[in-house]
Amino acid sequence: MPDAGIAELRAKLQRLHEDYVRKSKQALAALEREERAIKREIAAKIKTAGQLKVLMRLTAGPAVTSYHSARYPCGRVTFRENYKELAEADAQGRGLLRCTACNWSRHEMDEAEHPSDGS
Repeated sequence: MPDAGIAELRAKLQRLHEDYVRKSKQALAALEREERAIKREIAAKIKTAGQLKVLMRLTAGPAVTSYHSARYPCGRVTFRENYKELAEADAQGRGLLRCTACNWSRHEMDEAEHPSDGS
């Protein structure tokens, strides 16, 4: 029959491991929250700085009034060769508006994680 002291030490060791796992999970959750907050801040700064790469239609047709996301365009962008890629600030400078069907939030978050200009 095992000594009572051994059982107590094993229980203490088990608690030690459980505490470590709990604290590790808490630290990871805190890190992930902070990482998401920083990425949202980067995305907001990119959005306001007009640095996103966008697409502007070049083909004949109705007047161009909007531009599209270069990374996540809507279904209206069928042939990319019919579009010119430029910075969002340039498109806005031409009086164009964002296409409401493109996935802008995904583009901004993606740009925050993987910048297209290599910075």
